[in-house]
Amino acid sequence: MVHIHENFVVYMHVTRKGGQLTEKDKPKQIAGINPDWFGEVRDWLDVPGGPPSKPNFLPFSSRGSDPTRFWKNGNLAGSYAPSSLRSMKSLFVSPDKTYKLPMTAGGAIDASKLKEVLLAGVSVPAWAVAAFVYRNREFIASSRPSGADLLELFRQDFSLTQEEQISLYNWNFPDTEFFEAFFTEEDSDG
Repeated sequence: MVHIHENFVVYMHVTRKGGQLTEKDKPKQIAGINPDWFGEVRDWLDVPGGPPSKPNFLPFSSRGSDPTRFWKNGNLAGSYAPSSLRSMKSLFVSPDKTYKLPMTAGGAIDASKLKEVLLAGVSVPAWAVAAFVYRNREFIASSRPSGADLLELFRQDFSLTQEEQISLYNWNFPDTEFFEAFFTEEDSDG
């Protein structure tokens, strides 16, 4: 079992948002980011069927595997506010209260620091993170997408730098189907 710090979701949101703030083929923004905890993050974490006061499911845990620890309250903005990040605040929050990613002396994302602090030095399976993030999405393709397609979408959608890909993620995936085919009645009539 890979122990992933609960604040890995902060990294995911900030890195994805940084990629959205720049033009295609330009380095992504890694500082001065204003998060939207009630947009995509809520979409990632909202899982029906949890405790009434804890509608969000976070599949990351750095403190054991008690199933109740995975369910989080509905106040994501409060959960990821600078004051709630405690020891991680300096990693993710700038003095101006915007969010950032740790940087190397050269101004690149310090993925080794993220790996050390958030992943205890172990890479996380990219397929598992991608499958969770996209679990409720519809994919339209002329043929059944593969695990490789899922990983490529994840790389592009999160604008992952080569350093992030190499340091933070394991790109191997199990031999399994990642997508369930969906056919309408109209599709089956032909």
